[in-house]
Amino acid sequence: GDVYKRQGKGCGACLEAIPELKEIAERYRNRIEVVCISQDSERDWKQFVAERRLTGNQWNQLLGKDEGLWARYGVLGVPHFVLIAPDGRIQDVWQGYGKGSLLEKIAENIK
Repeated sequence: GDVYKRQGKGCGACLEAIPELKEIAERYRNRIEVVCISQDSERDWKQFVAERRLTGNQWNQLLGKDEGLWARYGVLGVPHFVLIAPDGRIQDVWQGYGKGSLLEKIAENIK
């Protein structure tokens, strides 16, 4: 499955979620692909990825919030998480972050 996350350099909860997303990517590396998607400008996004030394799937469609994946997955606030099953269906969707919440959500969904 894939976990898509919208991130932004000004989103405090998004920043707090980064270490847990890294842990999930490592712990479930053979079962889950973590994809972080930013809505920031290209300059801000590239600077953020470089400063934080982020690896893995760091994407930005460089589209407005009413376009692309933002619109497709009905993002109303950030952080926004979408768990997509290997067959392409949306398995779970949730918003917000609290320490340990991502690990808990993944454990609920991955049996």
